[in-house]
Amino acid sequence: NGGWGNVPPWTIIEVHPTNDGGFFMSWYDDRYMTEVESPYMAYVKGNGELGFYEPNGLKLWYEDRLRAMNVSSAYDPATDAFYAIWNQESAGQSWNGVRAQKISKEGELLWGEYGIELKPLQQGASYGYSSVRPGINDEIGFFYMRAFNVNGTDVESFITLVNANDTTIRREKEFTK
Repeated sequence: NGGWGNVPPWTIIEVHPTNDGGFFMSWYDDRYMTEVESPYMAYVKGNGELGFYEPNGLKLWYEDRLRAMNVSSAYDPATDAFYAIWNQESAGQSWNGVRAQKISKEGELLWGEYGIELKPLQQGASYGYSSVRPGINDEIGFFYMRAFNVNGTDVESFITLVNANDTTIRREKEFTK
């Protein structure tokens, strides 16, 4: 992509088992060499069939001006849905935010084609080390870190709990600083 060296696949692809003997994976790529990455997910059922009708991966976000990187995902048996979180970044990576999406096993984007915004674009912030985990009481927990400088100081870690049945953000909690 744009002269950058090859990124090893294990740094961008997450693979998880499902309760039907299959697996799902999430990743980001710039398949059209536009220097704008997009988040993707694929689901393979236990019988080997594709769960989504997108053989090259289901695109999770339809904003083509902002980069989407560092996708993390999880499956929640309680809602029978997949969840994904990723960083959104401006082309020069000077503006950064965090987005999330809920995906049905049929490949429907349940939170719309743009997902939900967990952290709005903010200049000077950098987000990373994100993960998503099913919670209790119909909540999904999205974890992520924000840093305001490259030397590792001024770092905050957050959990945002979202109602799994809609897009209501129930609470955000900073748990390290």
